[in-house]
Amino acid sequence: MTNHLAEVCEFDGVALADAPPMSPYLKALVRNGPGVFLDNAHVTVRLLAVDGAPVPLVIGEPGPPNADVCSPCSHYALYTIEEFRKRHPVIPSWSARLLAAGARALFRWCAVDRVVCVNNWLFATNPHQPFSREQIEGIQRHLVARYPRHAIVFRTVTPRLHAEHSDRLRACGFVPVKARKVYLLDLRGPRPQKRGLREDLRLLKTGPYEIVGNDQLQPSDMPRLETLYRGLYLEKHSYLNPQFSRHFFEFMWRHDLLVFRALRGDGRIDGFICFFIRDNLMIGVAIGYDLTLPRELGLYRRVMALLVEEAQRRRVWLHLSAGAGRFKELRGAVPCPEYDAVYLRHLSPRQRTAWRLFQLQGRLW
Repeated sequence: MTNHLAEVCEFDGVALADAPPMSPYLKALVRNGPGVFLDNAHVTVRLLAVDGAPVPLVIGEPGPPNADVCSPCSHYALYTIEEFRKRHPVIPSWSARLLAAGARALFRWCAVDRVVCVNNWLFATNPHQPFSREQIEGIQRHLVARYPRHAIVFRTVTPRLHAEHSDRLRACGFVPVKARKVYLLDLRGPRPQKRGLREDLRLLKTGPYEIVGNDQLQPSDMPRLETLYRGLYLEKHSYLNPQFSRHFFEFMWRHDLLVFRALRGDGRIDGFICFFIRDNLMIGVAIGYDLTLPRELGLYRRVMALLVEEAQRRRVWLHLSAGAGRFKELRGAVPCPEYDAVYLRHLSPRQRTAWRLFQLQGRLW
């Protein structure tokens, strides 16, 4: 099969064989830049036409700190240092800052953030794109010729879900680099529920909250969603997470690109989820809940139960992302590794060495 690959700067310039469900988002990323949606995405987004279908490319360079969804340095080095510091609070904060500064300097010298990420939507977990081996080879040839100094990266490769895709990437010379451990919950059919999951679903039906969806949300709710998201993902966890703006939530809601579910009580939203479904897999893009409210309300359990209830109703796999492993396993989720598939053969020894270090790090945990 002959593949016609062409990098383009305007979404309308692509002859689409199959318009993706989130094409307005892709169009806005290319035309306006990702900074409209993420405060920490100092990258360029272009589109690649693969047999007429548009695929987003995120092109990064060494420079200002970026979100972990578009910076290998942030994901593999800086985030790891932050997590290690949290797990070992006796370690002085100055030593963690010194280590992070050293990592930034080292990996800037190695130019590890000089990457072209294929099919990167700037989400923690990307929609799967089932490329054939011929298409992967065509993408690899095109991008190596176009970006001879950039690593070529396919993010969020999950062999448990897409074994053939993973095998094709390996066969085409892509090196698997373990990125994180994620949790999957199989809700495709009636199955016995874990006790913790049954209790969460019961909790969801009780208490002071009404569950509202896209049709019940208002523009005035969008600042609240941003506040809840940032409080959880950024202030509690890490500013290396995608810093989605108010405009991101409003854009996705107005264009009906994500499914929103929120917990409203006394006229105020105290928790929410937003997600999409692709190929029988439900992927949460963002969640948030009010961290200032009493733990007895069980807001985290409620928002996670929202995801489960939606996935059960649709009978799909549920991707629960990383973190809170014990909580998720008690509810029946299965841990599995997720990888970045990286093409390195054309790179300098300095860049290849940095990626080999990341590969070694992944084998150690």
